[in-house]
Amino acid sequence: VRYHLLDLLREYGREKAEISNDYVELRRRHRDWFEALVVRAEAEWISDQQAAWIARLGRELHNVYDALEFSISTPGQTRSATRMVAALYRFWVLGGRIASARHWADRTLRASDGEPDTYRVEILCIDAVAHGMQGDLVRARGQVAESWRLAEVVGDVRSRGLAGWADGYVDTFNGEFDTAARKLEAAVSLFQSAENLEHKVAGLITLGLACIFTGALERSVECFDESLAITGPPHEVMYQASALSNLGLVDWFRGDLERARDHLARSLRATAASMNSAWCIEQLAWIAAAQRDWKQSAVLLGAAAMYWQKVGSRLAGLPILSPHHDKAANDAQKALGKSAFDKEFHRGIVMTEGEAVAYALDEHRRVPDTSSTEAIRLTRRELQVAELVAQGLTNRAVAEHLVISPRTAQGHVEHVLTKLGFTSRAQIAAWVVSTAQERDSREVNGSADRN
Repeated sequence: VRYHLLDLLREYGREKAEISNDYVELRRRHRDWFEALVVRAEAEWISDQQAAWIARLGRELHNVYDALEFSISTPGQTRSATRMVAALYRFWVLGGRIASARHWADRTLRASDGEPDTYRVEILCIDAVAHGMQGDLVRARGQVAESWRLAEVVGDVRSRGLAGWADGYVDTFNGEFDTAARKLEAAVSLFQSAENLEHKVAGLITLGLACIFTGALERSVECFDESLAITGPPHEVMYQASALSNLGLVDWFRGDLERARDHLARSLRATAASMNSAWCIEQLAWIAAAQRDWKQSAVLLGAAAMYWQKVGSRLAGLPILSPHHDKAANDAQKALGKSAFDKEFHRGIVMTEGEAVAYALDEHRRVPDTSSTEAIRLTRRELQVAELVAQGLTNRAVAEHLVISPRTAQGHVEHVLTKLGFTSRAQIAAWVVSTAQERDSREVNGSADRN
């Protein structure tokens, strides 16, 4: 439950605070609290708390952005903005909020005085990757050069590792895969020597991706397997999903379509984050076309387009993959005819995220239609659990949210699956979305009837 103020009351309260000269101090205390929050989220990112942190940061975005705004616009406070942006980049980039990463990184860099600082190096690297993903390679190159210059001034292993990681990532966007792989190998070694687990995992996944395009598929599998070995025991989600989807890409290049489909399905079930879903559904569309399932391919291409629009970066800034997308689209259009292809593509692009994931997992036929949802009766607690599952929370995170034991939370999830006739959490998410839409539709229609 969230407490909200009407805008009019909020403005009135702000005016009173400004009149009493308390406003700056109140905003500073607000900023301090949310700076501590995002730093704690960063510290617990590779853990079984990750999904809960993603959900919480999503709920607190307005507060976090208010805190950033204060830090950037208030003289002497930009150090806090630098620390917060450095802590938030994994939430932004892995979650598909590329535009947000660019916006806040750019503003923070402009507002700060350029004082040598390892977190400033990290923001330069974040900015380089975000611009590279969205095709602005000139800006990305400039930020990489500045990150190297500052890393040499700071002189620590972490800063040099970050600069090398960003340098290799931008080379990957630019199609310079051999040099990218060399730079990323060096960055991973630096993160290893600095015992920086989170950056090592990010480096391994980026290195594995570059190795796919050099043809070093065995080395890429080693990178993804190592990242899974690190992130699996603490039950981390986002990097595991990324590694699995990239293993699917390896399988695609090897021609093992069934194994690719299995890796992509596992990745989709791990997290519903927009960037990961876009990656997985795009590849599943290629597989459907390769297996001559033209309608499914067209729908999945539409669903992937829906995600890429939200992310703001088609194919995550990797034009080398465009021929695979174009071949799937062209082959499906030739087989179906333009009119039929456009119809199926439209079906995908207007899907909600929950519907798209359910369809991609071939579970769309199991999702109840709006006429059947009324007959399904969950208890109040089961409805709460279903809604939390739809937000991406693990059983442990659900238990903590509801202050119940993990075993009890697991039992509730199993009861929801049984009552709805489902086999996966993604189906629960799709059902929650569809029932909410049905309820909203009934309320709108009822209001229209009364009027």
